[in-house]
Parts: sequence; C-alpha cells; structure tokens
Amino acid sequence: PYIKDSSQLHVAFDLIQSSFKNLSRSFLLSRLINLSVQLSIPVKDRYYQTYIQNNFSDRFKVMKVPNSLNGHNFIKEFGDEKIVHTDLQTIKPLKSIVEEHKEKVIVFDIWASWCRPCIEQFPFSEKLKEKYKKEDITFIVISIDDDILAWETGNKRHIVDTSKSYLLLDNRNSKFLRYFNIATIPHLIILDKKGNIVSQKAPLPNDSALELLLDKYTKE
Repeated sequence: PYIKDSSQLHVAFDLIQSSFKNLSRSFLLSRLINLSVQLSIPVKDRYYQTYIQNNFSDRFKVMKVPNSLNGHNFIKEFGDEKIVHTDLQTIKPLKSIVEEHKEKVIVFDIWASWCRPCIEQFPFSEKLKEKYKKEDITFIVISIDDDILAWETGNKRHIVDTSKSYLLLDNRNSKFLRYFNIATIPHLIILDKKGNIVSQKAPLPNDSALELLLDKYTKE
C-alpha cells in the first residue's frame, strides 16, 4: 500500500467515492477503512459516516474500530495476565515479556494449533525475522489453545523459535483478548520501544503493509 497518513487516506477515499458506484464502491471503501485500522491511521468522522450512509451491501460493511488502546502502555493495561512457556514449567505475567525486551519493538502474534491460516503465516514471519534481525525488534507468539497438549504438539511442528512461544492462561476470561477484540486469528499487535500499543490489529506477515509499520517504529 502507498497510503501512509490521513491526508493520503482521505484523497483515496474521495477518489473511490467519485469514481465507483454501488457494490464496487462499497467493497473498495471497506478495504480502505480496514487498512486505516491496520496502519493506525485516523479516519475523520465525516468520512466514516459518509461510508456508512452510502454503504451498498452489509457484506462489506466495516464497523469502525476505536483507537482507544493505541498509545496506552501495555503493562498497565494487560501486564498481570498469566502465560505459560513451552517448557511447561514457567508461568509468568505478560508484563515480563515487555520487561525482558525493553527498548525493543514487540510483535505479538496470536495463534492456535488448530488455526490453519495462522500456520500458513509462519513462513512469512520467519522471513521478517531474518530481514529485521539486526534491528531492535522481537517476535512473540501467544497461543489461545484450550488444550495444552495440542499447543505443545503445535509448537514442535510449526514454531521455529520456541523460546519465544507462550500459551495464554484462562483465555475464556481474558481481558487481553476481549479488549483487543480478538475474534479471529491470526491477529498481530505491535508495541513500540517504550511498551506502548501502536497497532491493535496490524497487517499479517504476508502483507507488505506490516513492513511499513516495522520500519517506522524500529527507526524511532
């Protein structure tokens, strides 16, 4: 994608609005708004309201996702939630990850052993790790499996670096999952070097838009 800020987003919005009609316009605007969420680009209310009022089909309707978590400190919001390491011995709070990787960009990759789309993204994740291996960035995978044995098996089969792989405990009552609105996986979350949330739902590893975000925050 070539959209990097609100002004470019709004130009694209106006262009689609004037050049397309009905289903095509509805589909393209929904993609544009989804992109704005992924890249944490604010959408002016009047643009979003125009989209809703002129939406042709509920099939492509996108509900506006508030940026209420962007800029919030991850530890303060979710630090106390418990995770277990793949050694099946170490149980610790989520805040420990942020503390261990202080002054690094952190990418949380939420997945599960039964999630085929998640597994299909892992080769792309490995390519990103190789590309950014000299940068201050770390990739953490967190499973929401209910079955710890299935998670253990999935780790052995699909995770290259199991030292950075964890299982979220008590995911049924997880504030972490609820507040990030993680209804589908894979789901990526990015923290900046200060531990602040900068992308609640980042593009997936096979999307070049993710590299735009990583380039931005690794250079800060």
